[in-house]
Amino acid sequence: MSDFPRTILHIDDDPLLRELMTAVFDAHEHIKYQSAENGQRAVELLQNGAHPDLILLDLSMPEVDGGQFLQSMRSLKGAQGTPIIIITQFSNISLQGQHRELGVIGLLHKPVDPGSVVESILDIWRARQD
Repeated sequence: MSDFPRTILHIDDDPLLRELMTAVFDAHEHIKYQSAENGQRAVELLQNGAHPDLILLDLSMPEVDGGQFLQSMRSLKGAQGTPIIIITQFSNISLQGQHRELGVIGLLHKPVDPGSVVESILDIWRARQD
């Protein structure tokens, strides 16, 4: 496994956060970053051939929320084993039970710090490989 994910799919309904993350990942040319505004759009991307190494997932979104996305993505061919990092504003979210079973490897809290978010993501990514 690589020391970093080569492709990241970020699913979040906050356009400002997606724009910020686009700028942050543009500075890391070795990581291809793609975003979706909700879980339904992310499912469409996966059905149409997107195969990210890592998914960054907001839980609270309109239409198809993060929990619904987690359930549906596990039935999509090629997406079942994709690791997920939840990015959330909720402080009471934990990585016990169902989240772990669905492939969640880490948790980041909003607001994210643009100066350290990539390193935080990479730390979680690397820890999963140990």
